[in-house]
Amino acid sequence: MSASPKFSHGTMAWFEMVGTLMCAATARADLAPDLNWSLVERYVDGATLPDGRIQGIRFDIVNGVPAFRIGVDKDERGDVTI
Repeated sequence: MSASPKFSHGTMAWFEMVGTLMCAATARADLAPDLNWSLVERYVDGATLPDGRIQGIRFDIVNGVPAFRIGVDKDERGDVTI
């Protein structure tokens, strides 16, 4: 068995890993096809990313389909905002 890669918390690679795992887990959950829900996690003291967004992640379920984006806007909100 090979070791899992280690990612530093809050890095782009870490957010990519988290978003991918959240999408995979959600896809296996047999969600209702009309489910819409969002989560925004923003680091209050986070770094500004190259695209101008702040360090964090947005996770959405739109019509039962999961997706994520690395980086969030300063005042961006979701159904759950952390």
